[in-house]
Amino acid sequence: MPKYLSDDYYIGSPVSKKEAGKNFNYIQSKTPYFITQNIAFLGEIKENYGFEKRKPIGFIIRNNEKEDDLLFDDSALAVRTKRGVVVVTGCSHSGICNIVATAKTVFNVKNVYSVIGGFHLRGKYKKRLTKTVEVLKKEVNGPIYPAHCSDFKAKCFLAKHLRTEEVFVSKIIKADVIELRR
Repeated sequence: MPKYLSDDYYIGSPVSKKEAGKNFNYIQSKTPYFITQNIAFLGEIKENYGFEKRKPIGFIIRNNEKEDDLLFDDSALAVRTKRGVVVVTGCSHSGICNIVATAKTVFNVKNVYSVIGGFHLRGKYKKRLTKTVEVLKKEVNGPIYPAHCSDFKAKCFLAKHLRTEEVFVSKIIKADVIELRR
């Protein structure tokens, strides 16, 4: 369905589902989908934490009507590695804690090992950051790698309270690439 940030700023896919299907094995799923036994697309992320309630960004066109875009198509990947489940996010509009909770459910684990990607956090929201830290302390055993969609103040706050690393993707990939090939 068409997605816009504003009336004159289209942000949806430049390729239709039909076109994508001609060149790729296109699979659309609201539910978790295992790409391999160790890699899962998490599907639509459920709201487990009230402080991560979705807020609209732009709008979609459904049945020729404008609707707020609550980004239900925001998802993530989770990868089972030797160290545990690693969550790889996009922008985390559905909430980084909600995404971690979904990954735990999909892989049926008590905690995830690590999270890398956009966390969609801003430093001016200290209450939300504090709650995020509380959840991630309980739910993530290893380092976190906040990247895009998180401002500098948010990254500093996370680093003060959690094992936070700079984003060097090769650090994670090198250690677990053999596991991914299985």
